[in-house]
Amino acid sequence: MDPNFDNHGKWSNKADVFAYGVVLLCLIGKRVYTEEDRLSPAPAPSVYEWAENEYNGSKPAKGSSKIKSSLVDESLKESPLFKFKDSLKITKLAMQCIKHNPHRRPSMKQVVSCLLNLHIVQYDKEAVGFDHKLFVEVTLPNPLKDKFKDLKEWIMTDLYSHLSSWFYFGGIRRTVPFISNRFYSQNQWPLGWRSSFFSQPFHIERTPCPSIANKRSILIEAAKRHGKMQLFSFEDLSQFTDEFSMENFIGNFQFGKMYHGKIGSRAVTVKILDKAETYFNSPGVGELMDELTLLRHPEFILHPSMVKLVGYCCEDENLGVVYDLNSLDTAQNLLTEDSFTWMRRIKVALGCARLLEFLHSKDGRDLPYAVRNIRPSHIMVDKEYNPIMFEFAMFTGGILPLPKYKKLSKHKLCLGYTECHPEGGWTETDVLAFGTVLLNLITMRPYKYSEGPFPHDWAKEYEEKIAGSDDEMKCSLVHASLQANPGFYSDDGPKITRLAMQCIESSRHDRPSMRQVVNQMLKLRIIRKHAKALGFY
Repeated sequence: MDPNFDNHGKWSNKADVFAYGVVLLCLIGKRVYTEEDRLSPAPAPSVYEWAENEYNGSKPAKGSSKIKSSLVDESLKESPLFKFKDSLKITKLAMQCIKHNPHRRPSMKQVVSCLLNLHIVQYDKEAVGFDHKLFVEVTLPNPLKDKFKDLKEWIMTDLYSHLSSWFYFGGIRRTVPFISNRFYSQNQWPLGWRSSFFSQPFHIERTPCPSIANKRSILIEAAKRHGKMQLFSFEDLSQFTDEFSMENFIGNFQFGKMYHGKIGSRAVTVKILDKAETYFNSPGVGELMDELTLLRHPEFILHPSMVKLVGYCCEDENLGVVYDLNSLDTAQNLLTEDSFTWMRRIKVALGCARLLEFLHSKDGRDLPYAVRNIRPSHIMVDKEYNPIMFEFAMFTGGILPLPKYKKLSKHKLCLGYTECHPEGGWTETDVLAFGTVLLNLITMRPYKYSEGPFPHDWAKEYEEKIAGSDDEMKCSLVHASLQANPGFYSDDGPKITRLAMQCIESSRHDRPSMRQVVNQMLKLRIIRKHAKALGFY
């Protein structure tokens, strides 16, 4: 109860704000204050008295360096959704709500506005049950008035399911019947489509969209399967892979080895990290814990191109991870295979581009994610030729430490795929790496450090072709055998070659963003003609 009302009978709506602030402190501080506490011979301090003592006691002395205070209980900080910035904001908000002077307390409208600015609310809306109003605007011609009911039913069912999938995964624009791909947004959420040929408008408003509201239950179910980790012994990993047999060996990656495995009848993929002395500055327990935190985060649990977690091993110097992945092979091993057709290569390339576009987005994040060691051997391909990312040792940004705390030494470079500069500009470096992988895919040419030259030096070959060509726009580096594959269109070769060359521009500022890369790839005729076969429809 507001002390002003209790002592002086001065009631106002700011007394409710005070009460809300106390409830907020109880929630974040895991504090309980009962009637027994109040009536005991040695009464314990109330929640707001405790908060004032703790908060004011942690303030720095005048002239000393500033210390940021949080009253969030330590046990709550273990959640994968926790961000320290949020704890500072919500603590400050609670303390403002319980100020002694009611006029200095915020209104509940200001409280709500502050809560909406929390990272967890902005970035994990579905996880916290924050639903959105969806507004669809469609125009209906006279001939279709008789079919109004059928069209309305389609909008309420199929369209919502399309929107749900597209929004959550941050994927490409999907082809929806009768609806153009032009959209506009409000409050950072796409809300409306307008057909290009209908004449008479009608409006449908539904709050919340069922498929978006149900995303929370989907998330919970997915978290039950992938969010919980099992702790395995190294002997378990050996058993899963038939004692790390060569028949189950997939290949090497930058810091270890990959194996096919079985847990009962369940197909899994096992990653074994090499021991620390094998590399300079090799990843250890800290990087392993970063990976586990990342893969348990809701946005990654449901993303189709992020590997799904089963469990891990952290036994002395033996580190490993078990993934729920029925893998085919790495893109590196498939590069020279004829079975890795043009259409399958485009599917892998576009899947990787969409994933990087999603990671580089700053929507609701303090910093975008950067991979920093993209290469074909770090891209697993499943049985449906979907690209899956499984290597996270150099990941930074988002919920992970800032780049300045994860500097990239020359010993950690993916030579031929990463620029050697001290720090910063990592999203642009990812673009360069993607361009190099794209060159690997279209030329059927794997990169081996012992053979050289760096893939970036392929630009010289491209420039030589341009110099000897009558038409620069027709110059292509696509391998001749791929040009004979079904789904290859002659105008796609020069387009995808130019895109790859733009990605590996020597100046980082001249490279496209991954969003621009995705938009350019969507203009390829193979994707426009075979979107469904490629899994993008």
